[in-house]
Parts: sequence; C-alpha cells; structure tokens
Amino acid sequence: MIVVRNLSATYDDHLVYSDVSMTVMAGEWVVIIGPNGAGKSTLLRSIAGLTDMPGSVSIDGRSINEISARKRAQKVAFVPQTPLLPPGMTVTDYILLGRTPYLSLLGTETKNDLRIASEMLGLLAVGDLARRDISTLSGGEAQRVVLARALAQEPQILLLDEPTSALDLGRQQETMQVIDDLRLDRNLTVVTTMHDLTLAGQFADRLLLLNGGGILAEGTPDEVLTSETISKHYGANVRVIRDSDGGVIVVPIRTQKTMRDMNRVL
Repeated sequence: MIVVRNLSATYDDHLVYSDVSMTVMAGEWVVIIGPNGAGKSTLLRSIAGLTDMPGSVSIDGRSINEISARKRAQKVAFVPQTPLLPPGMTVTDYILLGRTPYLSLLGTETKNDLRIASEMLGLLAVGDLARRDISTLSGGEAQRVVLARALAQEPQILLLDEPTSALDLGRQQETMQVIDDLRLDRNLTVVTTMHDLTLAGQFADRLLLLNGGGILAEGTPDEVLTSETISKHYGANVRVIRDSDGGVIVVPIRTQKTMRDMNRVL
C-alpha cells in the first residue's frame, strides 16, 4: 500500500501543487490525469522517492526515505517519460539492468536473471530486438523495452509516466493489457500518469484528477470522466460514452465547422 501525505512541489518558485494526499491499495491501478503542467510527472517522481519535496510517502507502513536504494529498487520500479538509454548497449543487456538490485557483490547474472530477461522480451513482444543496440530503436520500441526492464525488477509497485505515449494504437492496447494481466496475476500495485482519457478509463480502477494545485476529483472512471469535468479542466468539448462492459470512452467533438462543411450544406 502507498500512502502519500501533504506533498507539495514548486518549480522555479512557482507552486505546482500543495498538500496532496492519496492512498493506493495493494493490487490497485490508479491513473493520475490532468492537463499539461498540472504536476503529474512531478507527483509520480515524488511517490518514487526521487524528489526532495515537503510531505511524506510510505510504502507498506514504512517511509520511503528509510528504505535503502537496493531494497527500494526490489520493491518499486519507476519508468520516466523520457528515460536515459545508454548507447552501445544491447536490448538484452539493458533489460538485465532490471536485475541489478538482486545481483551478488560479484555482479554476475544468474540463470534465473537471464530467464526473467528472456521472459520480459517475449512478454513485451521485443524478442526480435534482443541483439539490437538500444540507441537504434524507434520511440515505440524503446518504450516497450524500458517497460520490460522495469518488469524485470519483479517489483511490487509499478510507477509509469505516460507508458504508451510513443506507441501506435495496437501497441497501446497490447501494452496496457500486459500491465493489467501482470497486475492481476502478481497483485502488482500500478500508478500511471496518462493523457489518453479513454485508455485511462478502460484500465484504471480509480482516477485522480490533478489540476490547479491539488487533486480536484477522485473516483472510478465513470465518476470522474464526465463531459462537464473534462470541459472545465481541459477546456475540451467531448462526448463521454459508457460501453456495455462498463468502460468509458472519451470522444472529442469538433466545435466549429469549416467553410468546406458549410458549402456542403448549401
């Protein structure tokens, strides 16, 4: 379980958010949404223990600042939106970096480490990239490889900043389903930031809307994703559709007709 209490953040003397508190239960998938500049990425980094901001974050009742870097890496995997990809490293070797928290002092991977790396290559459908230099990958390929490295850590908590931003539609659905299957199979706790409200509404157990310096809405996708809320906080004109499976689909609506459209009417 993740417990966040009274987190605040500033950037260049500008208050990003103040006194943010939230609780994420074990096995839950929470998606943080909000417009650009709301502080979603900063909040996720704070939950990962990567910022020095006022407030507290605890994992399973223990302050994240009291957990050693090695133990924290065994428990929490964080994937930033633009991760550092070291040139000259193969995809397999990069994924094996996820096993670093478990290596002995000699730093040699075991057969189990190699097995897990191979499993992640297959799971994220990047096995054909195994020998490629990671710096030669496309944005979408790199995003899947970075997620594979995070999953190779075998974490209990997965923190993902815009995990599908570089993926095409098919890969987005595939990757989100992989994350959800692993969550259910291994009781993973997942916290992600997302711009795609439809994907968020399809997979999240709970949404947190961050804007204006705090969490302004919280609840199930059905409760949070309303046309009124989206219009107010995103300035967008949308239609919200509830499908037969209980999912939420957010469809942008064109607000102005072009001259071509008006000529068609005439």
